[in-house]
Amino acid sequence: MADSIQATTTTEQRELKEKSKTNWFAVTRDSIIAFTLTFLGGFVIGLSRPDPSFYMLALAASNLIFLSIGFVISGCLAKNERFKHLLKVALVVWALGLINILFGVQFKKWIFSIIFILVSMAIGGGISFLFVKSNKTL
Repeated sequence: MADSIQATTTTEQRELKEKSKTNWFAVTRDSIIAFTLTFLGGFVIGLSRPDPSFYMLALAASNLIFLSIGFVISGCLAKNERFKHLLKVALVVWALGLINILFGVQFKKWIFSIIFILVSMAIGGGISFLFVKSNKTL
């Protein structure tokens, strides 16, 4: 009896450990998807050459929409622990955003962009639950 309880506990621990492992392929894939969407949105805004007073607003709206879409996709593709996965994707997207310094973004603005990315993550992650239900959210 005690052996079967211990075997069950060991099996459950092993399954939990497997589920909590980070799938870096999925994190990389989803980070590339989100970053590419924001890049394309910014590229289109740049090509459209909006009025200079409207440019930053257009760029921010584009980034919010496309980054949220990226997080919806990521949330739908996440197998386990959706918001932990999304947080890892958000941190990688933020790190990839460091390249924006080459395009004139100030370092201080890049540091604070994590807030914007986390808001987009919350919006996109929340919307992803409308498409794919999950028992494990954290």
